[in-house]
Amino acid sequence: MRVVAIRVKNFKALRDVSMKDIPGFAVMVGANGTGKSTFIGVFDFLKDCLKNDVRVALRKRGGFAQVVSRGHEDEAIEIELQVRMGIEAIRRQRLVTYHLRIVEENRRIAVAEESLRFKRGAGGAPYHFIRFRNGKGEALPETFDAFDPGVPLTRLNREEQDLDAPYILALKGLGQFRRFDVASQLRELIENWVVSDFHIEDARVEPDAGIAEHLDERGSNIALYAQYLREEHADIFQTHCSPNDPLRARSCRSSDCRHGRRACRPSLS
Repeated sequence: MRVVAIRVKNFKALRDVSMKDIPGFAVMVGANGTGKSTFIGVFDFLKDCLKNDVRVALRKRGGFAQVVSRGHEDEAIEIELQVRMGIEAIRRQRLVTYHLRIVEENRRIAVAEESLRFKRGAGGAPYHFIRFRNGKGEALPETFDAFDPGVPLTRLNREEQDLDAPYILALKGLGQFRRFDVASQLRELIENWVVSDFHIEDARVEPDAGIAEHLDERGSNIALYAQYLREEHADIFQTHCSPNDPLRARSCRSSDCRHGRRACRPSLS
């Protein structure tokens, strides 16, 4: 399961930006102030929306007026993810589209629209399995019949749901139930992804001993993370440190460091 495309509208400097065919490893390059950090911040924003709620996520960033693109305060913030994932009911993969539209009306935050759509069968148009507006909507459990285009839509049992507030994501509630497998997988993906704003000056600090399964928010534990990869995921570590990697050090010289340690200074040439 991985994100293969994203579109963002009216999120800070990102007036209308999309990225398609995202590879498993991507590098964004651009001049200062072009929106690289803002683009990565969209993922952190989604995580906050899900773990807390949309209102809290916006307040954390100064409120709706500080997040929506300048000059477009009367419009909605929109985020759309396309994720390719396996679906348990049919044991096949589908391209899943998650769409989120956030507005502020009369100084009140609301999720104007939230939907999750994908194809029932191999062909045909994507179908809205989940669709909510302002805290109310419908969801279709992912039964075998739901993926059989031969079964009329009128025979499928859609569940009507009311959320506690219009600024809460339906994905947060429905993702707790296995009958909504896609929502559950997407919720787990968003809640567990890690966003790190890496700063090289923090990475130079000697870390405390321990285990780091992820980079922290500023990348200061990169040494512990590299050690974790080498010990627990040796195949991945070796792949990215293979002799064919142009960035792999060709030689290394060491020098004395504090506390009896040695510092390794690699040479790429």
